[in-house]
Amino acid sequence: MSVLTIIKGTSNRNRGQLENELAAIGGNIQAEAGRETTKYTLTVFKDQVGKAVEILGDVLSNSVYDKNQVEAEREAVYRDNIEVQKDQLEATWEAVHYTVRTLSKFALVFALYFLLSSVMKELLS
Repeated sequence: MSVLTIIKGTSNRNRGQLENELAAIGGNIQAEAGRETTKYTLTVFKDQVGKAVEILGDVLSNSVYDKNQVEAEREAVYRDNIEVQKDQLEATWEAVHYTVRTLSKFALVFALYFLLSSVMKELLS
């Protein structure tokens, strides 16, 4: 999701001004949110770095958010977290079942080995 999707603007610029200023310098802004961090990347031409830093600083320091879109984003993150938890639970159960099957097979082979070895000992004695 683009940063500008949920930002209404800043206290210094409205959303349209941000979009226009970024377009004017050939800029592209991206945001990536993790569990504990958010990474912002602003890509511009080398000669526009000063203006880009000023715009990014404004976005990071003075953003004004649309409450409804923030809530929608929060719901999306919550749903994603629920899916991850389901996947983790499913993976855990698969590991448990695999371990039980593996141990059961090992125990069966182990028991057969001792049974056959004791039978062989009796036959050879």
